[in-house]
Parts: sequence; C-alpha cells; structure tokens
Amino acid sequence: MTQFASLADGRQLAYDDVGDSDGQPVVYLHGCPNARLSRHPDDDVATRCGVRLIAVDRPGYGESDALIDDSLISQGRDLLAFLDALALDRCAVFAWSAGAPSALALAHIGPERLAHVAIACGTMPNPSQPLTDAELAEVVSLIVPAGVTYELALEMTREGAGEAYLRDLDAVPGLDEQLARATVAGVASGTSGTAGDIRVQTSPWPFDLSGIDVRVSLWYGERDEVVSPAVGDQLTRSLPNARLEVVPGASHLLPLTHWSEILCSLTKETPCR
Repeated sequence: MTQFASLADGRQLAYDDVGDSDGQPVVYLHGCPNARLSRHPDDDVATRCGVRLIAVDRPGYGESDALIDDSLISQGRDLLAFLDALALDRCAVFAWSAGAPSALALAHIGPERLAHVAIACGTMPNPSQPLTDAELAEVVSLIVPAGVTYELALEMTREGAGEAYLRDLDAVPGLDEQLARATVAGVASGTSGTAGDIRVQTSPWPFDLSGIDVRVSLWYGERDEVVSPAVGDQLTRSLPNARLEVVPGASHLLPLTHWSEILCSLTKETPCR
C-alpha cells in the first residue's frame, strides 16, 4: 500500500515500505524515467535479506510532488527531509542509474545519516552538452512518449535491447511486467522528474565528490550498454571510500539480477578501506 511522507513545505513523497519491518532500513532510489516499482518483483527477497526496503518515488516521479527547482542539492534536501519524516536516524541507500546523483547529494548533505550507499550502474554528469528548454523537451519525449500505456511500456522494455540485457530481463520472472508498470506509474503525474534528471546529467554537480566520505559500493555490468563500467571507475577514483565491483556479463539490469546480493551487502558493516 502506498504511503506518503510530508515534507516541511507541505509537499509529499510517495513510498512503499516492504520486506522485514524490523530489518536494516534501506532507502531505494529508482532510475529514469521509472518509479518506486522499478525494483525486484519479489519483495520477499528483501525479507530474506533482513532488509526493510523503503522504495520512494523521487521528487517529480509517480505520486511524489515535484521539486521547487531542478537542482541536485534540492533533491538531496528532499531526501534528508524524507529520512526525518520517517524518523530514520541512520540507514543505507541503494540507487540505480539516474538515482545515483540523488544518493550522492544526500551523502554530501547528511553523511552522518548514511551507514552505506550502494550504487548500481550509476550515472555521472556530462556538462559539455547543456540543453536548451526545447532540446530538453525533445529528449524527454524520446525517453517516455506522452500518454504512454502499459502495452507500449511493455514493448519498450525490449525495444532496441542488446543480448545481455534481454538475457537478464528473462532471468527474473515477471520483470518485463514490473518495469512496464514502473514506467507508466513514473510519468502518471507528468514528466518533471524525467526532465530534472536530464538537467542533472547535463550540468556540473554542485559538490565535490572527494568530500564524500560515506562508504560507497559501486556495482557495474561488464556489458552495460547504457552506463559504461568506465563511469564506475571514474567514481571510484573520485570518492575516497568507494569499492568497485564489475560483474562479468551483466547488463544495465544488474541491480535486479543481483538484487539479493546487493541488499544483503547493505546489512554488513565491514568498511571499504
């Protein structure tokens, strides 16, 4: 059942609270243009890992209210307020793809609140390609067509996909349907979340990665055609307390094919150093 956390300015973030209610709290940050549903179809996996999984619609996605602006710092502040609303003094964060900048913004703003950050196939900015408003609107329309239906979203899960991606898609029962539902849910109230993510990916980050000393585990797929493992290598060299795992043969769906492994790793306290 969808729950809502109220922020100080009256806006709300929607989330699902599943898994082991007494387990290690892990806040899950989806990619672009998805929603909190873009997770493993079987929430019992979190239960078996001893994880209380809190999957949130990032601001502007799904049933969550949009940001006041598109800044990455604002995303981090919203997530910090989200932790406050749920009375989470300390938790882990698990971010996939375009959810990574939000996770790192939170680590920059509230490092004392995070025990561990896991990033799977996380993006980095490309500020050499700033977009005009018209170009941004065109990119958003290409990523998620207006009025996308479940049937179209289901087709989009396989459209243009490579061999490794299709293999990983078929490896998790029900994943096609789960991702299609997530796509439709993610833009049900508009595309401000998607547009915000694109702006973040085409703008410099407003903080220095070398100042983030939170423990970060980086997971990248050897055969990821969306985000190269080279991005993971760059992040590893930029973050002072990071460990990189490149998974042989894995695609951009790595977090979903290795869901249990990543969740269970977040319940361990061994430092990366």
